[in-house]
Amino acid sequence: MKKILISLLAIFLTGCSSNLIQKQDSLKIGVIAPLSGPASGFGEEVSAILNFAHTNLGENAKNIELIFEDGKCNGSDAVTAFNKLVDIDSVDVIIGGVCSPESIAIAPLADQNQILALSATSGSSQLEGLSEYLYSFVYGNELTVNGISQEIKDFEKVALITELSDINVDIQKGLIKTDGDKIVVSKEFSSEEKDFRNLISTVLKDDIQALILNPKAGTGANNLLKQLSEFKDELKGIQLISHVPYLSDDSRKESLEISEGMIIVATPNVLDSDVEFIKTGSQMEFKALNNFMVGTTFDAFTNVVEAAKKAEFDKYKIKDAFLELNLQGVIVGGKDFNGQNMMNDYFAGIYIVKDGKAQGV
Repeated sequence: MKKILISLLAIFLTGCSSNLIQKQDSLKIGVIAPLSGPASGFGEEVSAILNFAHTNLGENAKNIELIFEDGKCNGSDAVTAFNKLVDIDSVDVIIGGVCSPESIAIAPLADQNQILALSATSGSSQLEGLSEYLYSFVYGNELTVNGISQEIKDFEKVALITELSDINVDIQKGLIKTDGDKIVVSKEFSSEEKDFRNLISTVLKDDIQALILNPKAGTGANNLLKQLSEFKDELKGIQLISHVPYLSDDSRKESLEISEGMIIVATPNVLDSDVEFIKTGSQMEFKALNNFMVGTTFDAFTNVVEAAKKAEFDKYKIKDAFLELNLQGVIVGGKDFNGQNMMNDYFAGIYIVKDGKAQGV
């Protein structure tokens, strides 16, 4: 009788074990994005794209869940969001952060938890080599630095105005390293500053031929350009050069006169037609994300889902499956990380403002 009971128990446990290890066929995707605060526009647009990508799967969407948490574009809130998504919601993979401070903060947590985190929009060069589990579909700051360096090669005296944030200071250091002999004046401002008139006046005292504006996107960048308009007479003959913060036509709408002819070194030139299906499906008027980042956000979802399927929905194998993928998508299709954390297989897009519109050249 005892032998029979042991045999039955063994059969029962074997059955339980097989149920426990049977392949999971569902996927929980945690999203860390700024859903409130000054950068909430980015979060809203990213959310709209991911929700569209999710519903675009049709019948297959039933087994995939998107769970959003507010990273507020800063490290501490991103850490809180990550811990909730992993410890409470038990997500299998992370899309995010959206802002670089979010991604930098969660990188060590991704390693500790062995969970893939894929950013579609974080571009800080600090991400390179920071984690074995966090990857970005965006290029490093070197692309911006090299692009600007090319645009100032024919100038002898250049000024540089930089906002004190991680990405912008990286760009500043890169430009001084590559073109320090040309940059005769370099000034900084904090993100809390609202009046730039003294700074602008100081910079324009030098006999410069070009002025590089290096703020982060947002209110500060808009105010800097608006107040620069008050010095339009002093700016005659000076070439304005910048990058992503002024790629949106809305960012220059209050400074049309001085921004005409501005050179913008930014994301690769992605045509409206390339991402029109995403914009239409998302039912969102995009003001924060440019075409490139609209595409990379859609691609992030696409490739995360493909990696999960390749890993047979084992969360601890998704990272390796992702790195083995033949990447697909609007922007990253056919590209490769080549052992890096950031996707650097891009060429900078060069835009010139003409009739108030940034036009690719």
